[in-house]
Amino acid sequence: MGHYFITGKWSISTGMNYHRINYRRKVPFEGAYKTNHWNIPVLINYRLIDHAFSPYFSAGGVVSSRSTYLDVAIARPKFATAFDFTIGAGVIYKPTSRVSWIIQPLWQKEVAPKPNSAILPKYNASKVSLQVQMLIQL
Repeated sequence: MGHYFITGKWSISTGMNYHRINYRRKVPFEGAYKTNHWNIPVLINYRLIDHAFSPYFSAGGVVSSRSTYLDVAIARPKFATAFDFTIGAGVIYKPTSRVSWIIQPLWQKEVAPKPNSAILPKYNASKVSLQVQMLIQL
C-alpha cells in the first residue's frame, strides 16, 4: 500500500493485493473450486493523536475482481467485479520518525453488484479481516 500524507493526521492510501482460496462446496453444484482475488483499496485514514501509539481509523472503498475455476472440465473462469465499502479502527505505532506499524481490523460490505434476487433473495456479503502494515517514509 502507498500512503500520501495530507497532514500529520490525515492520509490517503491505495495499493493492490492478491489472494487465492481453494474450497469445496455442495450447493448449488458439488465440486472443488479455486478463486483468485485482486483487490484495489482506496482509503482515507485518520490518526487521532500524534504520539508513538495512536488510535487509527480508515474508511473508503475496495474494487475487487474475482475469477472462479471449477476443478473438473471447465477451462474458462467466470469473472466477477464488485465494489466494497470498507471501515476500520485500530492502532498505529511509530517507533521512529520514518517507520510506523499499523494493526487494524477491517469490515467490508459488498455494495455492488447484487446477484439475481430470484436465485439468492437474502444475499448479504461482508468480510472481516486484519490488516498489518509496516510504513517506511522515504
